Amino acid sequence: MGIKCKKLIYTPINAISFRIVGGTKIIIPHLSQQDDITSLETEKGIFLTQGDTIKVKGIKYQANEIVRYKTGEVIHYDISMLTRTKTATFLMPLLGGNRNLFLWNKYFVNAYLNEDRTLTLVYRILNDPLLNRFRSTLESFEIFIEGEEIGEDFVAYTLQIRPRYKNLVSLFLKGKYSKFPSTYRLKVLEFHNKDIDDLVGQVLFKSKKRKAYLESLLGCEIGDVDLLSIPENEEFNIKKYIL
Repeated sequence: MGIKCKKLIYTPINAISFRIVGGTKIIIPHLSQQDDITSLETEKGIFLTQGDTIKVKGIKYQANEIVRYKTGEVIHYDISMLTRTKTATFLMPLLGGNRNLFLWNKYFVNAYLNEDRTLTLVYRILNDPLLNRFRSTLESFEIFIEGEEIGEDFVAYTLQIRPRYKNLVSLFLKGKYSKFPSTYRLKVLEFHNKDIDDLVGQVLFKSKKRKAYLESLLGCEIGDVDLLSIPENEEFNIKKYIL
């Protein structure tokens, strides 16, 4: 006879998200008119509302997105602060390396393309030797401009974009992802450890599968266009990180 957990367990996933598991069947999700989850309730009352700030194992999160998942009889909720920008997906590979080098799954929060064509990378502030070494390495980059701590939780690093990437950035701003040079498109896939059949690859190489999906979703033919919307609100805003 299995023992069923009645306690809700909170576990960090990464720098922007945490998960609620355990006795999740007792949770009642409240929905907006658009079917987004706006709050979570148990018999003791509402315990999490969209926009709340909560600490999970010492890490502060803001619950801006709440998503319910069900696999068989198992239910869990993922709570996220934000969605990663298109800058993080398509322009961070300009810096070289890969996700592991930039601690993507541990401390990296988001990336932004600023009006002056600089990149801002936001990270968690945590007392970890790995993160401290990364900070020292980043500050040694020739393209490093400055680092700015945001309260006790985040730090923003601003980097130059080398002039040779000017045309690539222009294509990005127009949403012309498939017009990136083929070598750079492959570099993006390598950076994220993705293949051509992944969503990023489908966008970069204008896959028929992605086009058919969008036409089905929109109920019309979309012609010979790029298969992802243009980047919007990609500039760094410090106010988003004052929790």
